Amino acid sequence: DKSQYLCKIKPHFDKIGGGLDAIFSGVGLRALPEVINFIDRYLAEYLENNKILDDVHKEIKSQMFNRRQAPNPNELYEYLPILFAQDVRDWIEATGSNLVVFLDSYEVLVNEVNAQRKRDLWLRNASGGIDGIIFLIPNTLWVIAGRSKLRWGAEFDYDLEQHLMKPFNHDEADTFLQKTGVDNIGLRNEIIELTKGLPIFLNFCADTYDEYMRNHESIPDIAQFKSKRQDVFDELVKYMSAEIQDMIKFLCVLNMWTDNIAKEIGKNAMSNFSGTIYEQTKNFSFIQNKLIQKDEFDVNLFTFDRTVQSILFPNCDEFIRTKTLDAANKYFADTLKHLDNVDDKFCFLLNMWSKLLVRLASDDTDLKCQYETHVKNNVQMLIDSAKFSIAENIINLFFDKISNNDLNYAYFERELSLVKNAQGKYKEAYDYINASNDKYINVLGQQAVQTIDTIYQKSKVLIKLGRYNDALDLLDKCLTSDLNI
Repeated sequence: DKSQYLCKIKPHFDKIGGGLDAIFSGVGLRALPEVINFIDRYLAEYLENNKILDDVHKEIKSQMFNRRQAPNPNELYEYLPILFAQDVRDWIEATGSNLVVFLDSYEVLVNEVNAQRKRDLWLRNASGGIDGIIFLIPNTLWVIAGRSKLRWGAEFDYDLEQHLMKPFNHDEADTFLQKTGVDNIGLRNEIIELTKGLPIFLNFCADTYDEYMRNHESIPDIAQFKSKRQDVFDELVKYMSAEIQDMIKFLCVLNMWTDNIAKEIGKNAMSNFSGTIYEQTKNFSFIQNKLIQKDEFDVNLFTFDRTVQSILFPNCDEFIRTKTLDAANKYFADTLKHLDNVDDKFCFLLNMWSKLLVRLASDDTDLKCQYETHVKNNVQMLIDSAKFSIAENIINLFFDKISNNDLNYAYFERELSLVKNAQGKYKEAYDYINASNDKYINVLGQQAVQTIDTIYQKSKVLIKLGRYNDALDLLDKCLTSDLNI
């Protein structure tokens, strides 16, 4: 009685060769469930292929024929899946064809994040029996599209293949746009750069191009497609609850996190933060999970898909960005302060914090301010611990975002010079500090505080290079400056 299928076919099986009891007489209780699952999967196919169940199918068809004659259409509601399966099965048998069924936006049918999963029992049957139409229709491939993986249970492990649809590369995106009628190669390249190969965005652009060409004689410019970012955002979050949309936006701003980081920052950044909603949301297909293994600790690192993030991030409210940044600054500052050593965990957290600051900085001045306020002292701790390459990488996260020939650029040149000097790479240290000094002199003049400080740093590097007379000249400038340094 554990197998729905065996219960249905037992009388017919007895007719063709003996009772089922004989089969299970030598099967231990622990092995029985596996045997039943095996029979449910393979015996059904065998009996069907050998026409052994024709009488059963005829009986079902007869019952369904009578159901179709019901005077009240509402009486047919619960039988619609099997009636549909019967019609498709008859068509397949009559034509000798195979069938591919596409189900798009599976989350419309079943919201797995909200645990509304029973609405698809007609399709799959959660018990593993044969009542779902997937089991009732032969020679059929089911292609189901959705934003998260299906969780249908072990009975589907053998038949269910799941694939993450990644962004198209340039050639794939170009082929897609050509097939949809975008003939201008320059415009195609601009669209590919805008969409980063995200299929849903490419599809919106193809529709936009088609609509524009029907109403205009000229080719649209890229501005026509940039306005579709909001449409893509709306499509991505269309079937999410308000709470999940807020969680997605928060994680999109965070961009990189561990479970503990998300929960600790989230409860201070979001008034409606829910650990349960977080646990469900982090399983979306556009959130990747990677195990990071260090000498001193292991951690699961979650990251937002870069292409999806490029669509969602511009649509995140400034309020969410500000609250997330404030909560993150407090979390990272407190955590780093209480670590005993400048170890792998310290470096990991500082790197994550720095990347967040760089992403959320509004301009070059803000970028420099965030570095000075939150990162500089921690970088000095790296230098003092002889972790020079890590310190340099942290500085370069900021340096790479700064505009060239700018005073903020000169500031980070000076910071890199400090690392190189501590590392013993005096020639590189001199090149950085000399370039920084020239910018300060050209913009602020000889007597500015920044200029005098840079001159002093330059003299220290010259001493390391053995250029003592040059160093003395610079120190003399510092001593005779109006600032009395």
